[in-house]
Amino acid sequence: MFGGANLSAAFVGQYCQHAAFTDDTNRGSFPSDNDYGMVVQGGYLLSEKLEVFGRWEYINAQHVAYLGTDQQWNIRAQL
Repeated sequence: MFGGANLSAAFVGQYCQHAAFTDDTNRGSFPSDNDYGMVVQGGYLLSEKLEVFGRWEYINAQHVAYLGTDQQWNIRAQL
């Protein structure tokens, strides 16, 4: 139907209310986080055993202890 071409996309989001900041007296610098990410991938079958594809990934995280930055981009192409 698509002549060997393929495309996929996804969006993922997360809202987190931190337990330490749920009461009004302790609301501080990280009362909640809204993190999200996206990925888009497309490819083409050159033969039954060989595919070329490209992929774009993005993540935006408000609490950055695990990334070291608040945004990260990846672009990848493979054969």
